[in-house]
Amino acid sequence: MKYCSKLIYSKTSPDCLLPKILDQMVLPHQSSRKTIPTSVNSCLHAQLHQFLHGLSALDFKKDDFIRRKIKEIFTRYFLLIVKRCYTSPTSKNTFLICLQSTFAQQVSNQASDFRQMVIDIIAESFLVLPQPHDNHSAVLYFILKLFQKTHSSFEIVRNSPTIIIQIMCSLISCDACGGANAEPPGIRHSAMDILVLIGNAYKTASKDERKELLGKLQSVILLNIHQFQGIIFKSFETFAKIDKSLSIELIPTALTAVEEDEKIRGCGRDAKLRNSLEKFIACVES
Repeated sequence: MKYCSKLIYSKTSPDCLLPKILDQMVLPHQSSRKTIPTSVNSCLHAQLHQFLHGLSALDFKKDDFIRRKIKEIFTRYFLLIVKRCYTSPTSKNTFLICLQSTFAQQVSNQASDFRQMVIDIIAESFLVLPQPHDNHSAVLYFILKLFQKTHSSFEIVRNSPTIIIQIMCSLISCDACGGANAEPPGIRHSAMDILVLIGNAYKTASKDERKELLGKLQSVILLNIHQFQGIIFKSFETFAKIDKSLSIELIPTALTAVEEDEKIRGCGRDAKLRNSLEKFIACVES
């Protein structure tokens, strides 16, 4: 499957072999009456990257069938496998294996596009909050490992706008718990390490790329300040230690967000919220 997907699939041929292989071996109809033997499941999990490699070699950008099947594979197997690898780090993660070609300094357009599609699927389906803490921890750990193995700053810069809002919201959620003992394990550590890797990659990013990331960070403040109030600025103090120049550009948005929230609540100047904002600005300007 890894090397022959183009031989066994044709978009214009309904009788080609690939759909049958996927439906019978990778995505069989799940029946409550019939369970798949454990040995078959184990073999499939171990070889799943071969199927994903094959699908990634096809025209997934234009072929709706291929895109749908890739998403179905993630829906059925992603959480199961990343949770197992999170609790047992020595286990091979088939979803990391299928992205190995993007770890190099030079990455083909096809591989880069497939990786971005994977990031899109993860952001849309597996990083939405709220969700069970064990799922959240495992997914963040997967992203952390993916970024740690990636030598190309371009790939991290390309992926980051898709997930930066969810990563910052993960950190805000931890800060909202009120202390390290109250927050779920693993989430803060992975979120902060991911932010560090993003910050390092953006040191060589273009002006337009940094502007795009800035827009995402601005939306985090504007969309969440009413719910989380000054907690947001505590989380952005953490980000300020990673990328001070972007944080400086966030100050006008932060001021506007505070003023708008005070206006909506009709509370006048909120001393507690303003104090959190001042601490963030002091951290940025220090």
